[in-house]
Formats: sequence, C-alpha cells, structure tokens
Amino acid sequence: MLKRYLSALCIIPLVWAGGASKAWASAGEARFKIEEVAGHRPIAVAVMNGVPLKMMVHSNAALFLQVGHGLASRIGVENMHHHGQYGIAAVGRLSNLGRDEGTIKSLKVGSSNMENVPASVFETPTAATYGMLGLGWINRSRLVIDYRNNKLFIEPTPQTITTLKQELVKEGYAAIPMQETLGKPFTVDVTIGEATRAMVVSTVAELIIDSAFAEAAHVGAGDKVGTFGGPKGATGGVYSTAAPVELRIGSWRSGPTANGTLEDTYTYSGETRPVDPRQALGGALGGDFMIKHRAVIDFGNDLLYLKK
Repeated sequence: MLKRYLSALCIIPLVWAGGASKAWASAGEARFKIEEVAGHRPIAVAVMNGVPLKMMVHSNAALFLQVGHGLASRIGVENMHHHGQYGIAAVGRLSNLGRDEGTIKSLKVGSSNMENVPASVFETPTAATYGMLGLGWINRSRLVIDYRNNKLFIEPTPQTITTLKQELVKEGYAAIPMQETLGKPFTVDVTIGEATRAMVVSTVAELIIDSAFAEAAHVGAGDKVGTFGGPKGATGGVYSTAAPVELRIGSWRSGPTANGTLEDTYTYSGETRPVDPRQALGGALGGDFMIKHRAVIDFGNDLLYLKK
C-alpha cells in the first residue's frame, strides 16, 4: 500500500484568493480516468492559462484548486502571497516552501470555463505531476460525478439532473441525503454494528474508518498495511480491519466488506478531536468505495446514490 497523503480527511482551512467574481462562460461535461495515486483517484484534465494539467477531483480538500510550486510557475499563477507553513515534502516532513495563495486567469474543464479563479500553492508527494480540484470548484460547479461512466457533469441543467435521477431509479439506486457545512466536506451518517458516525463522502483513496469509531463499533485492527503522513507533519499507522464489516447508510447496506482500513484521522489532519465522540467524524467513504459500488454523487443537490 502506498503511503497516504491528503486523502482521507484533508480538511484544509478554506482560504480563497482573488475573489473569482466572473461567472461561467459555459458549462458542460468532462471525462475522468481512475489512476492509482496513493489509492484510486478520479483524474480529469484541466486547462489553466492554456496549459493542460492532470487534476484530482478531491472532495475532501477545502480549497478551490491546488497546484505545487513548480506547476504554479509553469501556468503563471498571479498575485501570489505567502500563507504560512503547509505541505508535505515527504511522509512526516513538512515542505520548506510553505503555502501560497494566488489567482489563475482561466480554467477550463471539459467544455466548462471560468475566469480569475483562486489557487492554493503547496507541495504534496505528487505536486510535480498532479494538482487538485477541491470543494470550492466542486460547489461552484454543482458537480455530479458518475462512477458508472467515469463522467463529470459540470453546472448540469435541471433536465440533466431529472434524466439522471430517472436512470438511477430504474437501475435500483438508493438516494441518500448528504449533510453539507459551508467550507467543509460533505458527510453521510454511517452505522457499523451499533455505532453511528458522520463519514466524509470522499472521491479519493480507500474506505477509511477512524480508530475511535472502530473502537465504538467493535471493529478490530488487523495487520499494519501502511503509514500515513498528514499535511502538518503527523505520521501514524494504517491497519486493515481484522474481519469484514458491514456499513449501513439509510436504507442501503453494503454487505460484508473487507476493503476498509483503520487509522486515527484526527492525528492525520492535525485537528482536535471533539470531546463528545458522537460529534467526531468517523472516517471517509473513499474512492475505492465509490468505484466498487458504482456510486453517483450529486454535490449540487446533496445526494449520494448507491445501488441497492
């Protein structure tokens, strides 16, 4: 297993630069590919200031978009200003380049275009190759990501949404409401055993169960399968589940699944764990989960579709 970064609970403080005041010139669709980048991730091509780059569609990242400093120089990020220490040079080692904020004049994804968009600039282990399209872009786009067809719907029309819903109903999908808090990842309530926690609806990496949620749900840890490296320098172990677990999300049931991992997600993100355990996040339904269940996520209408 690859060492993880910026995947399970990448709740980056939301800092947008520039204002991004201009509206869409057009809207449309785009295709994505699933690539193995510290777990399976949807990768779309974005053209920024005329330069095409591979971008992860990253619903955990509370920023508009991110690129590394090398890519930022290549595409010409403007109005750069420093915003403190952040970013990963290697697992457990912060980058000495820190984090900058700036503006990109033009962003094109598929047939959709935006102008003067905010860009966060910091390092990740793949910053020379990949950037991220984060929650800011996802929310602005009212994005629908369709794992059945590897397709993105960007600023979909009401008719597109109606047609998609009709298709999913015919295919036997359950529509699960997501909770949304401004600037934070979308969540759904997940029950394992007799314990229930909100889990992040993630587009990247694997199914990750927070260690405290696992303890409350009596999910045992199996073998150590990796090491995480958080964006603030923390490290820790990643473990398999000792036995398959079943997830219950509303009327939907996963059946026994053995592809989950356990870790302390609050240590990873460098955040303080809530005193009331019921207020803590329980982990993330990651990209592997979405791929396996051919999920459709309608971020604009706060709905997660999973096949019954």
